[in-house]
Amino acid sequence: MLCLYRGEVVTAICSLNVLFLGEKFRECLDRYLRMNFSKGCPPTFTTVKSLYNDKVKVSIIEDLVVGYETSLNSCRTFNQNDDGKEEPPTTLLWVQYFLAQHYNIIGQQTLALEYINTAIESTPTLIELFLIKAKIYKHAGNIKEAAQWMDEAQALDTADRFINSKCAKYMLKAGLVKEAEEMCSKFTREGASAVENLNEMQCMWYQTECALAYKSMKKYGDALKKCHEIERVSTYCAFTEGPVVSLRSPDGLSLAPLLS
Repeated sequence: MLCLYRGEVVTAICSLNVLFLGEKFRECLDRYLRMNFSKGCPPTFTTVKSLYNDKVKVSIIEDLVVGYETSLNSCRTFNQNDDGKEEPPTTLLWVQYFLAQHYNIIGQQTLALEYINTAIESTPTLIELFLIKAKIYKHAGNIKEAAQWMDEAQALDTADRFINSKCAKYMLKAGLVKEAEEMCSKFTREGASAVENLNEMQCMWYQTECALAYKSMKKYGDALKKCHEIERVSTYCAFTEGPVVSLRSPDGLSLAPLLS
């Protein structure tokens, strides 16, 4: 069950989900989690996320990982009865990172924030921690606070275009249209506005999210203007390159209600 190869991870988790129950599941999951936490694999939670449709398995996951966190804090091992070598401090960090995501997905955002804040206090330069903190606030319904923490993540690596785009999207959801445009301008051509350059690159997610942002702020005129811009670019693309642009946002939200 190595975390190094995506295919092997999928096989391992499918085996855990289908073949093992009860104590056998607990034993196999224990080995899998310990190995990944020791190696410092950030996607560990993502690999077990499919198990969260089973309440019994979720309970086992929580019991194991909370136990790791308690033991690592007291004696730097996964279990107080372990005779093996002590784990490095980073192991505790990844356990706390996992627990923040665990409590977030089961709707306990207060606990999730406690774990992610503890992790940030120990390692304030790890971008992944700020990304999860932003997601927790988003799921808690505080999108403006989420946008602020996504901006903190972006500030740690200004050369990362993915995080830049993610930050702009959060800002738009928070109604910070001007700030989102300024964020996107960091990766657009000099001498042209960010919006014009994004249109040239047929980057319609920005215009779509912008239209939805204006709609949520009840600025229907601005929302319709953005929709017509998207429609114009989409029509142009349909004639020149085929129907490659969809009038949908990255979340699959149709613009039809805005255009009607």
